Amino acid sequence: IVKDMAPHLKSGAIVTDTTTAARGITEAAEEIFERDVTFVSGHPLVSGSGFENASAELFEDQRWALAPTTRAPQRGVGVLVDFVEALGAKPLFISVEEHDSYMAAAAHLPVIVGHALMLTVARSPSWREIGKFAGEEFDGVSKPASSRPNDTLGGVAGNHEMLLHWIDQMILELS
Repeated sequence: IVKDMAPHLKSGAIVTDTTTAARGITEAAEEIFERDVTFVSGHPLVSGSGFENASAELFEDQRWALAPTTRAPQRGVGVLVDFVEALGAKPLFISVEEHDSYMAAAAHLPVIVGHALMLTVARSPSWREIGKFAGEEFDGVSKPASSRPNDTLGGVAGNHEMLLHWIDQMILELS
């Protein structure tokens, strides 16, 4: 997308994204966009996603992560801050690396754990009987497994290195 849009951007353009994995798109933007185009990775930290959760108040009092690079001019960053605040959100400045690590720990890892739990137990020949014992605890942990895979695939795939770090940390804790 970055490559396709680059020829159409005017000098002074400001570009942001809303992805859960900032590093890949930031690296692409820094490589492809001209020096006079501002790119700041952005991520609204809101509960719920998809059209069914859309509302005029969706961003009200919610944090919006902004990860400007050292190359991003203050004017462009300021315009994005004004945009985020106009939507009712609160800017949260963070580095690209911190953003991706925190998202891997707080959002992507729970999805992977939920899927792993569901697959581990559901593949058991005793699943029909085990399922009768599954209650709130099981539902709470396995709920991410009920998400549509395409909703999480991009973030997980685009942030696999940070996710692997947090999976390793979880394995150490379990051990």
